Amino acid sequence: MNIVCIKLTTGEDIIGRVVNQMMTEKELPVGGKVTLSQVRVISLQEIPTPQGPRMAMALLPFLMGNHDADITIDLDSRSICTYTAVEPIETSYIQQTSPIDTTTAKPKIAMP
Repeated sequence: MNIVCIKLTTGEDIIGRVVNQMMTEKELPVGGKVTLSQVRVISLQEIPTPQGPRMAMALLPFLMGNHDADITIDLDSRSICTYTAVEPIETSYIQQTSPIDTTTAKPKIAMP
């Protein structure tokens, strides 16, 4: 899966699937234009708890009118950097944008 995060010049961090470039698992798009699908904004939201409010990560649709539309970004003029997401954010993104169930426990390997 070619999932990438981009820090935009406007301050938002977005995450999406690259659809117009062939990339290996470790590559990130650098420069030029990149098209992403199922783009989400990585946001912090305040959540009330009995101990008081706390901050939590949330993935919000980048385009409210069409959550899964493809968007093209000129990385040279509209981004600060590209980066890979940490595992919990990538897992949340996959849960939100695909039918893959990432909540199942991984099998444990028994050591003799």
